[in-house]
Amino acid sequence: MKKKVGIMTLYNNNNNYGGIAQSYAIQRYIESIGYECSIINYKRSRKGVFTIPQTQLTGVKGIKNALVRRIEMVGDVFLKNKIELRKICFAKSREVIPHTDVYDEENIQNCNKEFDIFISGSDQIWKPFVLQLPYVLNFVDSKKTKISYASSISQTELSDKYGCFMKKYLEEYKAISPVVENDIYEAIDVHTCVDKRNTIGAPGPKAMEQVIAINKKWIKEHEE
Repeated sequence: MKKKVGIMTLYNNNNNYGGIAQSYAIQRYIESIGYECSIINYKRSRKGVFTIPQTQLTGVKGIKNALVRRIEMVGDVFLKNKIELRKICFAKSREVIPHTDVYDEENIQNCNKEFDIFISGSDQIWKPFVLQLPYVLNFVDSKKTKISYASSISQTELSDKYGCFMKKYLEEYKAISPVVENDIYEAIDVHTCVDKRNTIGAPGPKAMEQVIAINKKWIKEHEE
């Protein structure tokens, strides 16, 4: 019997080209090496682990962010029809990818009944103000395997609080494959001292080449 793999990534209602492409790619790859595999359709809660600092909401940076949002809102009014069409297209694309029923923080632990192995990644699921507990697989039973594939932070400056938080959960991972070589190490291990160098199956750049190759194949299959 094939083992079942569940992938935790940014999938639910994700209207982003890269997000959909990477979800499809990693699911197809895991399936191609002999596992049953589905994306865990996790619906994000409104509250993350870390809140955005007040300095990013006020002052010059806060004003800039507010202006950008206002401009985007004005643009949305003029592009409303195109935006709605885009959402429909993204919804159709997501349906192509094998996925579970919708889970949230209240029932995510039920995934343990579906899967034997859990993978977090890829995409920016470990970015401090995106991070939620399910993205570090906190709901997974202790006897089951946890792996990270290209889980991205997209930041180089991290707080000690973030480091301590990640240390607690990364110690439970069997393997961590970074987005690019040393990305996760330099960004996280400086704070956490979690050393996974000897358990990684492949370095980040080679891991990402497979995703890119599958994405190209998918585009070719659907270009008509």
